[in-house]
This record gives sequence, C-alpha cells and structure tokens, in this order.
Amino acid sequence: MKRKIIIIGYDPEIIEMILSTDDYSIDGYVDVNKAHNDYFNLNYFGNDEHFTSKYSYQSSHQLSITLDDTSKREFLYNFYKKKSFKFATIISKKSNISKYSRIGEGCIIQDLTNVSFNINIGNNVKINTCANLMHDVVVGDHSTLAPNCVILGYVKIGQCCFIGSNSTLLPSITVNANSILGAGCVATKNLETGIYAGVPAKRIK
Repeated sequence: MKRKIIIIGYDPEIIEMILSTDDYSIDGYVDVNKAHNDYFNLNYFGNDEHFTSKYSYQSSHQLSITLDDTSKREFLYNFYKKKSFKFATIISKKSNISKYSRIGEGCIIQDLTNVSFNINIGNNVKINTCANLMHDVVVGDHSTLAPNCVILGYVKIGQCCFIGSNSTLLPSITVNANSILGAGCVATKNLETGIYAGVPAKRIK
C-alpha cells in the first residue's frame, strides 16, 4: 500500500519525482497561495495555519517540505513537528545511495545524486539533482545542496547551510552553520558562518 503524503510548498519537480515512485501517493499540498498551473490536479489545503487548524492528518499522512530556503525549511519543520506531524524521506530511484550511509527524516534526495560510503545526512535536508557527496561527509539538519555541487571526503556541513549550484568543497573542510555558498564556489579551507562567493571562496558578508 502506498504511503500518503502532503506536500509543503508546491514544487512540480518534487511532485513529479514522488509520483514516479511506487512508494507514495500525494493527497494535496499546502502553500501561501494556490498554484496557478497545477499540472497534477492536487488538492489545495490552504496555508500552514489554515491547514493545521482545519485538518487532522497526523496519523494518516507524512509531510514533505520542498523549499530550498534553509531558514524556511527549519521553521516549517519545527512548526509541524510541534503539531505531531511526521515527515517522509523521499529518495529518487535514479540516485545512488550507499547502504552504509545514514539519512535522517524528512530529507529529499533528487535524481542522479550520489551519496557515497559512510555519509551522515541530518533531518530535513534537501539534496538537488546531480549533487555528488563523497565518503565520510556530514550534512547538518535543514541544509540544502543545490544541483551539481561536489562535496569531497570528510567534509562537515553545519545546520541550515545552503551550498550553491556547481560548488565544490575540498576534502576535510568544515562549513559552519547558517552559511551560504554562492554558485560555483570552491571552498578550500574551513569557513566560519557567513556568505561566500568565488574561487577560492571568499566571505562577502
């Protein structure tokens, strides 16, 4: 029997990926506004406050938070967690996941992602298409890894970090919590909390 999911944040890429699996069915979505073009004809449950005040799906459905914004991911996860909701971990069947890696609850791992040996991914992490995580990497809760980023061995990424598209993190470095790396960054050393851009990555804020 398929497990029932409600999407938090309408995202057609994620919806299409979930519907392509045999594991889940989507009963609807929650968002600030109704989608202008809902290609999937899903039920719209209103915004977060409306949904939680009108519906009681805690025992029958899991949630999937689709947003990339790490602060919003953290807020929504905690908001729904306090209301006793549980979260689905969605893993594309087109990804490669080592059986020796750990993936927390509420994660989304999109198509063509590689998660190598002995990786520890926290809760509510989103890993976008074609990201490549090599051995012994740690990714903190609520972080987002954008498409095509490369995370080399023994890297530690703190909570609520955003790693931009086509970024590369060289081996054994640590990225502190709440950091943002812009698209195409190359991180060559430990990074304190901040916003980074360039090659090598330099703090810009």
